[in-house]
Amino acid sequence: MAEPMYQQIAQKLRFKIEQGELAPGAQLPTELELREEYSASRNTIRDAIKVLIREGLVLTQPGRGTFVPDAIDPFVTTLTADPATGFGGGEGV
Repeated sequence: MAEPMYQQIAQKLRFKIEQGELAPGAQLPTELELREEYSASRNTIRDAIKVLIREGLVLTQPGRGTFVPDAIDPFVTTLTADPATGFGGGEGV
């Protein structure tokens, strides 16, 4: 059984994001442009975008559009002390 069209569109957009064609900070094409590109209904495009939002691959900004978020560099803190130094949590670095 074939995947629903919205999932196919989400997969194509996901690939563009992963390949860097839609880089962090880039704005996705408008709903109308996506409808024309994929010959899909408004609801189908919206469903595809919702999939990408749930996956954290895009963010919507009302009145502005849909964007690929900037890459997040997480801050990691070690909570367990190093037995050799007695330091933990980044102390003494």
